[in-house]
Amino acid sequence: MKYTIDPTMTYSEAVLFYEEYLTAAKAAGKKPVSFLHFITGRY
Repeated sequence: MKYTIDPTMTYSEAVLFYEEYLTAAKAAGKKPVSFLHFITGRY
C-alpha cells in the first residue's frame, strides 16, 4: 500500500487522503505514520 500526495491537492484533500490511509493501515494491521511523515513521504 503506497499513498502519494499530489502537489496539486489542497490541504483539505490531503487531510482526507490521510484519513483514507489511516483506515487502510489500521485494517491491514499496520501502525500508521504521523501526518507530517505522510505528507513528506517519509514512511
